[in-house]
Amino acid sequence: MMRSFFLIYLLVIVGSVVAQNPTALNFAMASHPVVATKFTTNGQTSAIFFRLTNQIDGGYFCLSPQVEASNTVRKYQRNRSKMLGMPTCPDVHKFQTIGETIDFELDYKSFPKNLLYVDILEKCDDNCLEIRGLVLNDSLNSRINMAYAFFEESKFEMAAAIYESLAMGSKEYPFGIHLFNAIHAYAQCGKFTEAKLLYNKLKASNFVDTNQLLGRLRMLPYFSKLL
Repeated sequence: MMRSFFLIYLLVIVGSVVAQNPTALNFAMASHPVVATKFTTNGQTSAIFFRLTNQIDGGYFCLSPQVEASNTVRKYQRNRSKMLGMPTCPDVHKFQTIGETIDFELDYKSFPKNLLYVDILEKCDDNCLEIRGLVLNDSLNSRINMAYAFFEESKFEMAAAIYESLAMGSKEYPFGIHLFNAIHAYAQCGKFTEAKLLYNKLKASNFVDTNQLLGRLRMLPYFSKLL
């Protein structure tokens, strides 16, 4: 079933280093304008709460019965056990206005302890929901949000230092978004020697999103200074 909706392919969390929400869970990329607002877990159920925003006239949306949570590093995969707030296709939620939001919850059998991130992947034919690198760790989310706050305050070197530390600090997060953000933060304060060094590291990397991030850098006005 074709779903009429505004689709953003591989939207990384940086426009100019942009977090989805300072109090929300961070992620590397998403297919739709969605915010992950909360994560809870206990011995039986792990629940992720989302808010999705309509961006077109006559938009409508639904989710298929199969919305998997997976982690390629830990070789973990699990289908949702319950969904609240969002219709299951072929039923749809019809938006009345642009900017209208819908909150929904995806429940899974309890995730393994200390799982750093999950990918949320809907199995469907068209415009499937994908959220890659959704961070579940409170400490990591706090550090990402701190870096974002420094960037917003034009404390670019402080932001870059945190992003660089995040990029180099965990082999369990296979996305290069933090390295991209460090490059961008250094560029904003004219530290192109540092930015170029990290750009070369990104080029040589095997992150899941390396090609997408390199493509995004090529679109930025300072790209020639990285060469």
